[in-house]
Amino acid sequence: MMQIYLVIDEEKKGPFTLFQVEEQLREGTFSENQLAWYDGVGEWQALRDLPPFESFFRRRDAELEDERRLNAVERAAEYQRERAETLPKSVVRPWTRFWARNLDFWFFFLFCFTLMLTMRALGWIDTSMEGFMNALLMLMPVMHLMEAYCLDRWGTTPGKALVGIRIVDAEGKTLNFGAALRRSLGVFVIGLGCYVPIFQIIAVPYAYYSLVKNRRSFWDVSTGSYVQHEPFRPRHALLPLAIMFGTMIVFQKPMVEFNAFIEKEKARIQSVLSGEEAPGS
Repeated sequence: MMQIYLVIDEEKKGPFTLFQVEEQLREGTFSENQLAWYDGVGEWQALRDLPPFESFFRRRDAELEDERRLNAVERAAEYQRERAETLPKSVVRPWTRFWARNLDFWFFFLFCFTLMLTMRALGWIDTSMEGFMNALLMLMPVMHLMEAYCLDRWGTTPGKALVGIRIVDAEGKTLNFGAALRRSLGVFVIGLGCYVPIFQIIAVPYAYYSLVKNRRSFWDVSTGSYVQHEPFRPRHALLPLAIMFGTMIVFQKPMVEFNAFIEKEKARIQSVLSGEEAPGS
């Protein structure tokens, strides 16, 4: 059996068995820097440096690291809970958030609409309003990327800024791009039913009910985000309305073409629902 000697209080003590030394290390009586010697070792060395204790210290270091990480996670969670209590998350304004979402979609629509009209005026493309709408649907992922960038950069979007909304994390900082993108997609899929009417009938009321009941939406909880609202001011309603009506006046002529397309689509859908026209014809 291995007999180990240690320097304790500047005196040589021992012999100890391997088990006894490890037990004293666990209890904290011996330290890893305790000088030790056993037959076969040329000189006195720290316990950590002796081969028989390599596996012990490897296991102990792994346990300490796991404990450290667990404590760090618990401290972070506790900090987030304490910090979250200081955020104005108790303010729940579902319709303000819905209004901001539609403002952002309106601005994105105008951006794409202006781009299409410009390219058509320059003769670069020759597309109908139906072609534009199909292209707009394919560009929807770009809208989510733009929203994620704005939230990552400024904590808000044009629509949200107009109504006094800002999105932050538990520390009051802006979301990173990944979290902001997940949040945007969560709103699109779960909150708005991918803008598919039959899904919206279910998604929008459920999102409203969940937000009012839980004070936070699913996409806020899943991404660790909080919605901050400024105190309501008249400009939060008047300025967005003025911008919308102003742009409609500026785009009055092309809007006539757009409205005609919408009416045509409504008539087609009614024909399909009434059985007068086959789907996809």
